Amino acid sequence: RLDGRQDHMTTPLAFGAASAFQLETYNLDGADEVREGALALFAVKRTQGRDLMRSAWALARGQARKGEEFEVRIARDIEIRPRAARVLVARDGEREWMETPLGVVRSDRAVPVLAGASA
Repeated sequence: RLDGRQDHMTTPLAFGAASAFQLETYNLDGADEVREGALALFAVKRTQGRDLMRSAWALARGQARKGEEFEVRIARDIEIRPRAARVLVARDGEREWMETPLGVVRSDRAVPVLAGASA
């Protein structure tokens, strides 16, 4: 759900962003909206092994092709509902299992916070 509206994306990898600087550094869309308080949700378009790795590698090098490698959605309130009841999530470099649905919200620290259903 994006700002309360139903939206559907299928992807093996999604991530949220709240830093316009990082979006520009990694050549991703949404920097202007993020500066105005929104969050950006990115989903890898490619779902097969090598293609998925190519997209991740391009992102890491700051060479992601806008509109080609990632699908982007912009919203102030993001709720992610994977099929699984629990998913492995990476945030701030740490991995942890979280209950779904997942919410991506801005905190006082101005970074996106991913919260599981039990939070």
